[in-house]
Amino acid sequence: YEFKFEGTAEAVSKYFATTNFDVELHDRHKRLFKYMTMPVLFLQGMHDPGQQPSEYARVHETVPTGRVEFIDAGHFFHLEQPEQTNEAILKFLREEVAAS
Repeated sequence: YEFKFEGTAEAVSKYFATTNFDVELHDRHKRLFKYMTMPVLFLQGMHDPGQQPSEYARVHETVPTGRVEFIDAGHFFHLEQPEQTNEAILKFLREEVAAS
């Protein structure tokens, strides 16, 4: 299904030629997340076979200013559920503006 979107096949083949999920996940948790000191909204597809919800469910322990919102969709949640995705982003931005 996801490969029907223009450019997906090319992007996926390039991605898999340069990395893999284990390397990427390790890099996020051991290196990248510690530099995230600003408010961060992690949006994840609830049914994403490549990035399981369990990989992000406890992200707040690594990124204290981060929170996760799961979208009822797969890997391309912004295409599958654009309204739910936009609402999650707007809610996050409203809350951050109100807090500042």
